[in-house]
Amino acid sequence: MTMSQLPEDAESRAVRLLRRGRPRAALAVTTVGLCRDSEAADLWLLRASIHHGQRQWEKALGDIEQAMTLVPLPVGGQLVLADSYSYTDRGELALLAYEHLLTAEGEKPEVYAAVYAGLIRCQRRDLALRCCRVAVESNPDDHAAIFAMAHCMVAL
Repeated sequence: MTMSQLPEDAESRAVRLLRRGRPRAALAVTTVGLCRDSEAADLWLLRASIHHGQRQWEKALGDIEQAMTLVPLPVGGQLVLADSYSYTDRGELALLAYEHLLTAEGEKPEVYAAVYAGLIRCQRRDLALRCCRVAVESNPDDHAAIFAMAHCMVAL
């Protein structure tokens, strides 16, 4: 059997469906895949991300916590965890997760923007300001981070 004849795995199929704007179908594929292999960490991560994108916070939290028992979470998974905590009234856990993300160095501007938004949502402008500083140190040309820092300073 050649590579082109191999059946497409659940993760690849779900990602393809997501790219085509079909998150419900992608969720169905991940669910079936998890029924076949409940320890498929990549499928738990993907399903958590899909639920996150659909603002289904409790479902995202359950999935990302399951993934966390199987593998260390990548940055995207950590953001899903932090956001899920913040939107399900687990503010202290959200703050811990967002602060942990601030310890990473050299992340993409989108990561810092998501952490900043989460910290603002948790009403921690002091930590949001720290996030802006870290973002500017990592990406000195990130004008959005500089503007956000000024916004936080005015609000403090």
